[in-house]
Amino acid sequence: MKTILITGTTSGLGLILANSYIQKGWNVIGISRSESILQHYYANYRHFQIDISDYKEVENVFKEFGVIDVLVNNAAEIGRAHV
Repeated sequence: MKTILITGTTSGLGLILANSYIQKGWNVIGISRSESILQHYYANYRHFQIDISDYKEVENVFKEFGVIDVLVNNAAEIGRAHV
């Protein structure tokens, strides 16, 4: 079974992609700053709640799992434009 890691899985495109790959039978690893609704419903979904701008947090999480077949780096920082 293949494994995909997707960042930003609590909403938007990340949530849609995670749900799609879960339904296809992939092992899905989700990373976001918030809790994911998916973690309560699917055995093939594993969620890590971290801030990906913190290098040490990311490094520690990557030690938790083995081979990743696909990485979707979808997380975004939304800020206000300074005019």
